[in-house]
Amino acid sequence: LGQLNYQGGRGVEQNYQRALDYFQQAAAAGNANAMAFLGKMHSEGAGDAVKPDNTTAFQYFKKAAEQGNPVGQSGLGLMYMYGKGVEQDYSKAFKYFSQAAEQGWVDGQLQLGIMYYSGLGVRRDYMMAIKYFNL
Repeated sequence: LGQLNYQGGRGVEQNYQRALDYFQQAAAAGNANAMAFLGKMHSEGAGDAVKPDNTTAFQYFKKAAEQGNPVGQSGLGLMYMYGKGVEQDYSKAFKYFSQAAEQGWVDGQLQLGIMYYSGLGVRRDYMMAIKYFNL
């Protein structure tokens, strides 16, 4: 229900406040996916319901990532890659993107491709970039 309210669709209007409530309930019960979406909401902001807050986003992404959630891992990777609320650290970004990519999470694969293409924390390698872009 959290995702449905967050994204809208299937006859449900987008409602960030409702999404926040559902995600908080699920996260309190230990749901890693809800934690990851709370990280996303706090990272990007969500209408009037959530203002951007990198510290809170990091905490939720970290909890989700510790449970092996690829959305949380990718979220942490982005925070480290761009230095959002943390010191920029390409090796940590690579670590978290790799964990997400190994689970088939497309954003983790895309970000690894970008790192290889741009030479961010890794030796520039177009073949590896193409590999990750085509997964």
